[in-house]
Amino acid sequence: MAGIAPWGLLALAAAHGADPQSTGHAVRTVIVVEGTELPAVKVGDVVRLSRSAAAGRGEMSAVVHGPARLVSTTDVRRFVDGRPPLGAVVREFEIRAEKPGTATIQVETKDPVGKTSQVQEYRLLIE
Repeated sequence: MAGIAPWGLLALAAAHGADPQSTGHAVRTVIVVEGTELPAVKVGDVVRLSRSAAAGRGEMSAVVHGPARLVSTTDVRRFVDGRPPLGAVVREFEIRAEKPGTATIQVETKDPVGKTSQVQEYRLLIE
């Protein structure tokens, strides 16, 4: 949009009903769970579960059974003062409640070096 002054873009956005401070994307709510108990949720809600493993040697996965579905898996990279801290790798799983009922979510962490595996099972009540 060459030739339009910055204040002209604000006016254009306001004329179309857009908030000049927003990105134009809808705001979504994510339920972040800490611990082993999940709250009851409504259809359409997104639940985020996080898991960590030793850096360079952990494998994490999630499986969902029932009226919910895994919609996103994200590897989270943390930085402190511009540098990555030593230690764990974090993976986040986002699950969307699709219809009423009870879903079972199994999050597995494997350590192929130590040849160990840990499974955490969650029950999600969808209203």
